[in-house]
Order: sequence, then C-alpha cells, then structure tokens
Amino acid sequence: MITSASSVKSPSADAISFHVRPDRLVRSSASASASSTTRRISIRRFASRDDSPRSSRRIPISIRSASISICTRSSLRIRRSSLAKATRLEATPARSRTSRAEWMVEDIPSPYHRSTSLRSRPHMRIHHGITLVLMVLFCMTKPTHAVGTSAHRSEEDLRWVDGDGLDVEGRAFEDRSSPWDRLPAKAESIVRPPVWGNSRHSAGIAIRFISDSSTIGARWHLTSDRLAMPHMPATAVSGVDLYVRMEGPSGPIWRWVANGRPSAVKNERILVSGLPVRSREWMLYLPLYNGVESIEIGISENASIAPALGRDRPIVFYGTSITHGACASRPGMPHVAILGRRLDVPVVNLGFSGSGTLDPEMADLMAEIDASVYVLDCLPNLDGGKVAARAAPFVRRLRSLRPAVPIVLVEDRTYADSIFNPSKERRNQANRAALKAAHATLVREGVDRIFYLEGDILLGDDGEATVDSSHPTDLGFVRQADAFEPVLRDAMRASAGETPDRSGDDHGNR
Repeated sequence: MITSASSVKSPSADAISFHVRPDRLVRSSASASASSTTRRISIRRFASRDDSPRSSRRIPISIRSASISICTRSSLRIRRSSLAKATRLEATPARSRTSRAEWMVEDIPSPYHRSTSLRSRPHMRIHHGITLVLMVLFCMTKPTHAVGTSAHRSEEDLRWVDGDGLDVEGRAFEDRSSPWDRLPAKAESIVRPPVWGNSRHSAGIAIRFISDSSTIGARWHLTSDRLAMPHMPATAVSGVDLYVRMEGPSGPIWRWVANGRPSAVKNERILVSGLPVRSREWMLYLPLYNGVESIEIGISENASIAPALGRDRPIVFYGTSITHGACASRPGMPHVAILGRRLDVPVVNLGFSGSGTLDPEMADLMAEIDASVYVLDCLPNLDGGKVAARAAPFVRRLRSLRPAVPIVLVEDRTYADSIFNPSKERRNQANRAALKAAHATLVREGVDRIFYLEGDILLGDDGEATVDSSHPTDLGFVRQADAFEPVLRDAMRASAGETPDRSGDDHGNR
C-alpha cells in the first residue's frame, strides 16, 4: 500500500513531500509481510510538488514494535505521535528542523498497536539493557551436565579407556569368541543354539574401576540394532547402568548414579559430570538383552583410572529369561545384580531366555567356574515331568565336579494371574511338587549343602510385580532379591565352612 501524504511549506517556501512506500524495501528486496517483527519501508523525498522521480532520493526506515527508527544514512528525525492503528508520524529534516511534513502509515501490523509514548522510552532502554546483560551472562556461563543426563558430548575432552582392561565381573570364561560373551567359545558346539545365541548377550557383566575423574562417560558399540522389546525398554535391553560405592548408614553401599540410554548401535554418553575431584569406586553394568562389540570408559583428560581390586568367588545363577533380566527397566535392576550389590560379591548371570532347561552340558560348564554358590532357577522353562527327569541328575553331576560348593534349588515364581488361570496354577503346582521330590531324594542320598527356596514368596501376592504375569518388573525383582537374600547368606556361610541357619529339609521360608 502507498500511504497518502500531506506537506507543509518550509520557511524557504519550498514544498517538500515524503511518500511512504511500504511495498518496497531497501535495496529492492522483497516486501515485508505483515507478521514480520521488523517492518522496513522506504521514503522518497522529492524536491518539488511535481513528484518527479528523477529528483527523488530513497531513505530507509525500520518500524519496530517499541519504536520507529531510521537508518544512519537517513536525513530525517522521526517520532510516533499517534497511538491509533493508523499511526501518524512526524518527520523533520535533520538540517532544517523548521521544515516539517506529516504523513499517515496505515499498514502497521496489529502486534504493534499498543501504547508507545515518549515517556516509555527510558523504560524501554532499561528493559533492553537488562535483556542484553542477561544474554551476555547466559553466553558466558558454561553449561554443566546434571547427574544422569544422556548428552552426546562432554564440555571437556575426555580420555577413553578400554573397559576390557579394567576389572570385569560376570565374565567367567577366558576363551571367548567375543570379549563380552558369557560362555566360552567351545560352548558353541556343546550347547543348544538358543543357549549359545543368548550367551552372546552381556547380561550381568559389570566393569569395576577406581577413578578420581569429575566426569564419567561411556562409549559402547552394540551387536544388534534391536534396542528394545515390546515389554522391555531400551534402557535395559541395550543401555548401560552406572553405580558408585559410597558410605551408607551401616557400611559401604552401591548407589545408582545414571543410565546410559541407547539411540543407535554406536552410542556415546556423559553419565555424570561436575563432581568434586576425589577417588571413587565405580561399577558399570552392560546391556541385558544385547551384545557388545566394545565398550570404553570416558574420564577427564588429567584424571586417573585403575581396575578395582578383585573380589571373592562369585555366586553363579543358572536360569531362564527372568534370570537373564526380563523385564527390568535398567541393567542394574535384575535380582541377580541387586543381590550382588547387597551381598557385595561378584555374580555370574547364566540366564538364557526360554532356554534354562537344566541341560546336563550346562552342569559341566558351570563346574568350570570357581563359584562360592550355585543357584539353579530353571522351573519357569520346564514342566513337572521334565523337572522330575532332570533336576536330581543335574545336581548329582554338578556336585560330583564341585563337591564342596553349596547349591540352591529355586521353585518357579507364582504366575500373577494364576488365580484366574487354572492351567498356570496347575503348572506351578506340578513343577514345585517335582522339585521338592528331587530335593528330598538328594537329601536321602546324603548330598549335603543343598538349599531350597519356595516360589510362593518370590513376587508377593498382590499381582503387582510383573509385566505379563511371568516376568518381573523392578518391583518384582526387588521382592525376589528380598526372598533370595537370607537363603544366599546361609549358603555363603556354608561355603566358608560356617554353620548355616537353613539347609537340608528346611526349605528356606522366612
């Protein structure tokens, strides 16, 4: 739109007109839209009333929400004199303040239709000054990563250390196809294919190290792009979990710090930063249902890092998908990991999803591990007939190879919906009856140091501890750890030559 213009005579009797041309911008660029925050228009100044374009000169002007200003090359002084939608502007030539022209600007966008008087300009200057100061302070402030963030990069250069060179727990065999497998390379030709496939997952493996770094990061390369499952999040399937050892009310405890959330096969995360510089002991759990090609620990450039001191003989858990870790929210939340922290001992997780079936070859492989306790928790993958056929022979084989190591027999958990599903209730009853019979037979044969844990106390009785009636949530795993802990403490005392509180015919009820 070309606005109307009126003129008044200057003392020199020359008529001066100012034509506002909002449809043209400086340097002939495209016209500004009505929604723009800054409206640039051009004014043509003519030497006479004939409005001759030949004698015109273009003067750029910026129209803003708080004020109207002109470019430094302009020879006009402009102020807003009206508050109406059709804003009246007054222009005075810089060299002749007595010469004055007035014109109407009718197309100022609606966001600008607010009170702006000369009195408000000091306040605007103060407001703009404060805004500028805050922006400068914001830019000067170095952002810090909060505990548990998953930032892709640190604000400082990190030094990356191969996790394979630190203290690694949960990895019980030396001759492996991959550094982060759970079974030895020879097992590929010994165990069933599903067992071998699941053994490539890094469930239960943890890296322990001591560092004085103010920042801890992780960089890991997964073997599969299946980061999550329908009933289990990526944070557990493919993520990493960081814990730190610290003093608790009654002694040292392991405290959760952060989870490294995966977003692709290759991941790099800052797990914690901004810590005071002092030596700490850390433990990083690897993914539960994915394999790892490599994993590195990131520390501050000048920080130190060393393997943590090796601990005593591990507790070895052999079981099903529940032992494997389904369906925890993080790698540190299966009951196997929880018990390792509570008892402050290393653990080996030999849980194989759908494949914990008391295979005799697994007894031979387990016996290769110098364990403090063996835990057999395979009933969820069996039925009553298979338990009756396999449980006692498996224990006899394991005991023949490791005569002094305590063995814990675990019943299957009660299906959360068994009160509505008679077939599941019958399966629980058949499995438990067969395992109790096998336990009784072993005791009569003189097999000692055999401990027994009943299944009806593993998950509670409120139906709130699973995702699908079978696999525990974090709540279910905490409850399982509560049920396992006293029995395992008795078994560990027996392993150390002390007299346990529960063994033989006592089934470990609390």
